[in-house]
Amino acid sequence: MEELIAQYADGDEDARLTRQYIAQLEFDTTMHLLTPYLQTPKRVCELGAATGRYSLTFAGDGHTVTAVELVPQQITMMRDKAQMLGLELDIHEAMPARCLLSNPIRKISALY
Repeated sequence: MEELIAQYADGDEDARLTRQYIAQLEFDTTMHLLTPYLQTPKRVCELGAATGRYSLTFAGDGHTVTAVELVPQQITMMRDKAQMLGLELDIHEAMPARCLLSNPIRKISALY
């Protein structure tokens, strides 16, 4: 697990997500497919949120977003971006996904 965290902690995930054509295609396709299901404000949860590209987009569209990420450096970048954009995210470090689904307080409309 530590090796995985180190791999992502040392990488520039933001650059990868915006620099590579395939990453932009993935983002555009994912948003195109999810948008019809998220017409009104929903509770969205992103597992493996990295630096928050999807989570921040969902929050900017008016959804309540829970973002779960394993890498502390990625979480710091996501928090900084959310603050800079004036968006609220419920961010958790390495929270087990089953906790989100079994907790009746967290009614999630979309899990990504």
